[in-house]
Amino acid sequence: MPPTRNPQESISRSELRNHEFALVLHWVGVALLAYFLADLAFQA
Repeated sequence: MPPTRNPQESISRSELRNHEFALVLHWVGVALLAYFLADLAFQA
């Protein structure tokens, strides 16, 4: 089994920033999809 890496040691600041930005975009997308589906349900 390969040794595990400490996440803070292996991730640079820019990679961490990109990861946080991706998480924000993910949840914005989930919220927009939920809004679209709720709007579609109310229009039906």
